[in-house]
Amino acid sequence: MKYKSCKYIQGGIAFRHDAVSLCNKLCGTKRYEKFNIPYEKGFYEKFIEVREEAIENAKKGQLPHDGCLSCPYVEEKEWDEDTRFREFEITHWVHCNCSCCYCAMLPVTKGKMVKFKHNSPYVQLLPIIKRMLKENRIHPEAFFPVTGGELTVLKEFPAIMKLLLKQKDANYGFCLQSNGMKYEPLLSKAINRDRRTSIVISVDAGSRELFKIMKKRDTFDDVFKNLQHYLKDADSDRKDRIVAKYIIVPNVND
Repeated sequence: MKYKSCKYIQGGIAFRHDAVSLCNKLCGTKRYEKFNIPYEKGFYEKFIEVREEAIENAKKGQLPHDGCLSCPYVEEKEWDEDTRFREFEITHWVHCNCSCCYCAMLPVTKGKMVKFKHNSPYVQLLPIIKRMLKENRIHPEAFFPVTGGELTVLKEFPAIMKLLLKQKDANYGFCLQSNGMKYEPLLSKAINRDRRTSIVISVDAGSRELFKIMKKRDTFDDVFKNLQHYLKDADSDRKDRIVAKYIIVPNVND
């Protein structure tokens, strides 16, 4: 059936620090509040209900809000009837081991390394992912952008990755974004499983002194050692999927 929609309405979900969202954060439009469901009792049932309603309305020619009309992701085409989640973003910011000068959470952290305390017990993702797998709500070709804060220090990260990697009937891809200060073998395991998977390490500096300015940590050598470790672990046809990211901050590291 041909109609206007976007890949996030059809199959996207993002777990953030304060809410689960059905609209991707890269969307250029104003956030649609109905698509941000706070972590409260019954939030799982709520985001399933909101998403199914949005898909049915799109089929009738009704987009969620006016901002969708200018969104670069909205397109008119024949959408797949399989509406299981395909874009599964985990960005719930619960812990980080550095304080990058460009961090999007600076208004919250005030430049300090913070372990975020949630005001709801319902934010644990592992039981939610288990439930979604049991209910067959995750597409076998789903893609998982995963960050953190710092994903390697997230308490649930090992259990979530092990669960996803052992799904025999699935072929999940991952974008695993890390600061590289801590080596995590599960990242190497993931990159050798699927060609779409990448390990993206934020280096952001070419010298130890500049690194300390950018990250507020003196771990420059550790990051490059871990980059080499990931390269060594990667299969020969996966080494190009180890990415050193350099975010340019004017008048700081440019």
